Amino acid sequence: MNSSPNLDFRNASLQSFSWKQIERYMQELWGDDPMFHACKKASSVLKNKASVVVARYHFGEDVFANSEYRLPSRNGDALDGNCEAFTAAEISIGVPLNRLLEVYLPGHIVESTKAGYANGYRSDRPKLLRALLPGECFGVFETVDRLLVADQRIVSPWCISAGSRCSRLIYPLKSRATQGKIQQEFRNILPKRLEGPLVDWTWKLIEAIARTENWDAKVLFFTRAWEDCAEWREAVFGKAWLLVPTLVGRWMG
Repeated sequence: MNSSPNLDFRNASLQSFSWKQIERYMQELWGDDPMFHACKKASSVLKNKASVVVARYHFGEDVFANSEYRLPSRNGDALDGNCEAFTAAEISIGVPLNRLLEVYLPGHIVESTKAGYANGYRSDRPKLLRALLPGECFGVFETVDRLLVADQRIVSPWCISAGSRCSRLIYPLKSRATQGKIQQEFRNILPKRLEGPLVDWTWKLIEAIARTENWDAKVLFFTRAWEDCAEWREAVFGKAWLLVPTLVGRWMG
């Protein structure tokens, strides 16, 4: 976007906005997307119920995991008074506003007797599925499943993180001397104890560096109240339908 409305996101971990407050911002982000027009229509029908919540995540925090949305860690951050009672269970779909989100399959720590693995373990690294750019809706399949199959909990194997959870340092870190130099360089921001497989160690380093840069990802959440508007539900169904060919193409190779 060349210019953005003067929208005050502040540094609150959660902040509530009416659609009227956020409309111009979303118009610049979405353009002529059918979702934008559906939101305009829904806001006139829902009136005061047409509100959204903007959440601010630190680098590497999960936005979605174990088939559930995750609210950001507050860590002393300010909190909009209108969000004090807000829970992840109220979320319908989400939209990244300013940063890339990453959809990934979580890795697992497994035992290994092979030489060269740290402390007798190796890590099955998280697997990147796709990146979500600002303006892309996510959670549409889960919302469609919930609306159509109300008595069944759909299990989603993937997670979504703020920033790239699959980021890795590419230069060798197997040398203890190299590790020692890095720990000395970043001793003020790294955790006191760095244990576990090497791949986890490098992730902790990336995460720690990112947090010194005041990096954050702002994610807009539509609440389930929006689902009371038929036009808005249809727009969500349309989003899911448009995604099917892309995802099937990737899964089939």
